[in-house]
Amino acid sequence: MARCVLLALSVALAAAQTTTTDTTAPKKKRSLADASKSSSSHYNVFRLKYSSAACPSAEEAEKSLLACRNFELTQRLKSAGSDSAKKAISEEKKKMYAAASAKSTDEKKTVAAAHKVLYTKGFSKFCAMNAADEACTNDLMKKLYSGASGSKKRSKK
Repeated sequence: MARCVLLALSVALAAAQTTTTDTTAPKKKRSLADASKSSSSHYNVFRLKYSSAACPSAEEAEKSLLACRNFELTQRLKSAGSDSAKKAISEEKKKMYAAASAKSTDEKKTVAAAHKVLYTKGFSKFCAMNAADEACTNDLMKKLYSGASGSKKRSKK
């Protein structure tokens, strides 16, 4: 009798293990729509919207920023007809990002401050026409780029 109970428990345990650790189900590809609301890719979509509003009318110094150059290359990529042209533009983008990442820390800080100014301009332009868009209602984006200083800063003691 004890053997039967032991055998039944071991069969039940084996069945439970195979159902909980079943890895034969195909994995689903993640898309931007599936991205977490806190992921950086989600925020990059917002920043692309801001740069699309700011870059066409930006000053020359702003047009040389990575965001505006990326916007320009993205526009060229969308309008490129052949695969070879698209591949060349993609390679140009890779080189542009590699050059940007090779800069010194001080240069990166300066460029980041310039990008914040650009995105603040883009936020105000984009959100003037699209106030209900998620890029304009997102709390982090409003805090970073709306220009409003609603948050209290702690003073160092």
